[in-house]
Amino acid sequence: MPFSARYELTLLCLTMPLLLFAQVDTQCNRPHQRTTGHVNLPCCLETQNGTIKESVNACYIQNENTFSNCKIHAYIFTKAHKAWCVDPTSSWLPGRLQRLQRRGIFCCTL
Repeated sequence: MPFSARYELTLLCLTMPLLLFAQVDTQCNRPHQRTTGHVNLPCCLETQNGTIKESVNACYIQNENTFSNCKIHAYIFTKAHKAWCVDPTSSWLPGRLQRLQRRGIFCCTL
């Protein structure tokens, strides 16, 4: 029984977001990040603009609405049991994010 073009288009529109979500989720769960150990991520109440000189193992994004008691946008870099809250408007941040991506580390939204 042949499918109609309308049915195929509807099916495509319903499955495409699932495929895109799965692709993003794969990037955020790379084995490199899972081996960093358990880190209790802070609720960022303030951010810093200064560069982080240490290498980091993971990156997270805290949006304004991630937690009810922390209403700021921040990037959270972690290494072992340390965490840094970074201002998303920091001039050095785009370059650091590119270097992390080359190492296979992608920032995941909390």
